Amino acid sequence: MFFFMLYEICKGEESFWYPYFEITDKPFLMTDWSIKDLNELQDEALKEYTIEEEQANKECFQTLREVAECHPDIFDLEKFTYENFKLAKNMCDSRCFGSSLPSDMIVPFADLANHHVVDMTVEVYNKRLHDLKLKANASGEEFECDEVSKHYYEH
Repeated sequence: MFFFMLYEICKGEESFWYPYFEITDKPFLMTDWSIKDLNELQDEALKEYTIEEEQANKECFQTLREVAECHPDIFDLEKFTYENFKLAKNMCDSRCFGSSLPSDMIVPFADLANHHVVDMTVEVYNKRLHDLKLKANASGEEFECDEVSKHYYEH
């Protein structure tokens, strides 16, 4: 999904998605934090996870860049930057629906409906970091979380 978003971001004003990109806030995730800010967490496991995640982002970008370089007729290589990669990835990480479905989707209209005038909290769990069993809200069935999951709820 984020490869498609990166492609569309690189198209600039020619992209069908350009108006959406212009009105949405640019997401700022933990992988964008400085080491100094990560140290303020006083949580070595979370800091290590974030650093590993950023390294994985850089490796993914290099792989995608190699693909783009094989197709200069399709990709604007001057705009195919790590900064645009991070924008696309962060937008998908913060705005995609369907993480529990066969595929993810971006639904621009949902950005308008997905906001409440109440405080919201996002909790991130990771089995490797916390070794937790989580309860699914709807069914009450327990499941193990092997990947980072986002749970939104009002408080």
